[in-house]
Amino acid sequence: MKRLWLLLLLLCLLLPAGSMAEGVLDLSGQSFDSVEAIAQAIDAAEPAASVNLGSMELTWAQRKELMAKYPQVHFIWTVNIFGVSVSSEDKDIDLDGVKKLGKISELCDALDCLPKAENVYMWKHGLQRNDKVTLHDRFPDIFFGWDIRLNESHRLRTDATSFSTLGKQPLLSKQHMVNITFCPNLKALDVGHCLIQDISFLEDCAKLKVLILADAGIKDLSPLACQTEVEYLELFLNDIKDISPLANMTKLRDVNLAFNEITDLSPLYNLPNLERVWLMQNEGLKQEEVDRLQLHQPDCEIVTYSWGATGNRMKKERGQLIQFPGTSWRDHPHYDTIYYIFNGGEYIDWDDPIPENWQKKK
Repeated sequence: MKRLWLLLLLLCLLLPAGSMAEGVLDLSGQSFDSVEAIAQAIDAAEPAASVNLGSMELTWAQRKELMAKYPQVHFIWTVNIFGVSVSSEDKDIDLDGVKKLGKISELCDALDCLPKAENVYMWKHGLQRNDKVTLHDRFPDIFFGWDIRLNESHRLRTDATSFSTLGKQPLLSKQHMVNITFCPNLKALDVGHCLIQDISFLEDCAKLKVLILADAGIKDLSPLACQTEVEYLELFLNDIKDISPLANMTKLRDVNLAFNEITDLSPLYNLPNLERVWLMQNEGLKQEEVDRLQLHQPDCEIVTYSWGATGNRMKKERGQLIQFPGTSWRDHPHYDTIYYIFNGGEYIDWDDPIPENWQKKK
C-alpha cells in the first residue's frame, strides 16, 4: 500500500503543464504564440470543463475568440481592469481604488470575459448617464454599485432597498425617474407629491412592495401591471380613471385611490389579500359599485368618506359629516412600518420588529 501511494505521488509530481486535474486543463505554465496554438493544445487533451490560462497575455479579442470557439468551456484567467487584477473566478469586482477609470468600452470587454462576475463596485466614480445605461443594458445580470445624484437635494445608492424624497425641496420630476431603474433591490419607493406623470420606469422595478405615487400627475397606470409584489399603494390625488392594471396585484393589502376619476372597481374584486380601500372623492363612482366591491371583499375596509385623502373617517349624520378621531389612513400599524422604512432608510416587512433604538430617535 505504501508503494502505491509513493507511485501516485511521483506521478502527480511528474505531471507536465497542460495535464488534466479534476476536469481542469492547466495550460498556465506554457507559452503560445497564437489562439490557434492554444486551440491545438485544448483539442489534443482530454475534454475539460475548465481551461486554466493563468496570467497569459491575451487581447480581449483573443479571449472572446476562445470563448466563442469553446462555449462549453470555462476559461480561468487573470485580467487587468484599469490597474486592478481580476480573476475569471471572481464574483465581486471592486474598482473603488482606481483613481481614474478608463474607457467604458474596455470595462465592457473585460466583463465579456468574466462570466462569473455578479457585482461591480464603482461607488466613488461619477459615471455619465450614457455609460451607466450601456453597462446596465449590456450586463443585466450584474449589479453595479453607483451613487446617483438625482438632483441637488436627493441622492440614491443603487443598493438601496428604500427611497423617499421626504418632502425635501426641490422635489423630483419626470426626468429624474429613469435613474430608479438602476436600483434592482428597491422594495419601497415614495415619490409622492412630485410631478412625475410618466411611471414607465416602474417596469424595471420588479421587487417593489411599498409604492407611493400620490399627487404625481398620473393618468396611465399600465406600467403597474407588472408590479405583482406590491402590498401597499397610494395613488390619491391623481387623474386616474382606469385601474385595470391593479388586477395583477394579488398581494395588494392597502390601496388609497381617493380624489381620482374612478367609476369601475372590478379590478379589485378578486384580489385575495385586500384589507383597505379608500375611495373618497371619486365623483362618478356610484354607491352600487362600492356595494359590489364590498360583496366581493366582505372583510375589506372600504372608505368613501374621510377628511381629505388621508384624514379621519367621517359619517353623514343629519346632513353633517362627523369625524371619527384616530381613524385616518395613517392611523394603522402598517404606517408605523412605512414611517421607519423611509425615515430609517431600509426596507423591513410588516411583521419585522422596528428597531428599539429607532423608537428613541423617532
